[in-house]
Amino acid sequence: MGTFKAVIPCADIISIKRTHNPLASMSMSFKRFDVKYRGGQILMSVKDEPAFFAELVKRNPNIRILL
Repeated sequence: MGTFKAVIPCADIISIKRTHNPLASMSMSFKRFDVKYRGGQILMSVKDEPAFFAELVKRNPNIRILL
């Protein structure tokens, strides 16, 4: 358990959806997300959801956000 950092270019992100995946149980928050991108997938939580999603969509309007 702990924090990890990953750098994923916004252009590579395909979709983000809320998850209840048991593999995400190490996340520091109960609001967990599955981020699919070209080349893989990552489970994460964010501090400020509205600002995070607004910035992602601003940078890449093709991202599908499924909340």
